[in-house]
Amino acid sequence: MRSSRSRLGCSASTALVTLLLAIGVDAKDRKITVTNTCTYTIWAGLLTSVGPKPSQATGWEMPPGSTMSFNVQESWGGRIWPRTGCDFSDSSKPDYAQCESGGCKGGLLCTESGVPPCTLAEFNIQETIDHYDSSLVDGYNVPMAITNSADCPMANCPYDLLGSCSSDQQLKNGKGAVVGCKTDCAVHPENEEYCCSGGHATPDKCPASGIPHYKWWKDRCAGSSCSITDFS
Repeated sequence: MRSSRSRLGCSASTALVTLLLAIGVDAKDRKITVTNTCTYTIWAGLLTSVGPKPSQATGWEMPPGSTMSFNVQESWGGRIWPRTGCDFSDSSKPDYAQCESGGCKGGLLCTESGVPPCTLAEFNIQETIDHYDSSLVDGYNVPMAITNSADCPMANCPYDLLGSCSSDQQLKNGKGAVVGCKTDCAVHPENEEYCCSGGHATPDKCPASGIPHYKWWKDRCAGSSCSITDFS
């Protein structure tokens, strides 16, 4: 896919947080536009995993209805995620704990990925095929959806899951409100099977069944992904 535009969005009921990916002035560029149409403020986080880092800051505040656009170069790979309930003036907390969900090392300007649980938008921009997905591999905190202008399939989770995850999955803020849903790995990080780590770190050893909440995730967000998905 030679992507001309891709849209990544997050929704709570009818609200959306939207990212649009488009070819920029340079044919090797893609333009990402992040729009928060949720009814509450989010703080976006941006992490580059491969390729040239964009000029965009690695974290920024997005009140409801706000939009932010920036270009990434071909060969860029990274992730964008929403953070909620952030207060970067609270020096009594570690920088990664200054948000109720999705907080990162660095405070407002992330130097690492967000602390799970947080919904992820993942991108791997290539010359002939752009790879992208909405991933729940780090859990869930804000609904998200991805659309595109190249008529490629979507990888979405545009649903509010906070009210339906089980008590052991729930991440709550100081007022007792649920602000995230944890994966089984996050609930039991010592369990190598749940985390596909240790002796279960290879594809043939990572279990395809027996994960307690696997069906819950798939039934509610069958269109999302736990890994990079290729579209051509």
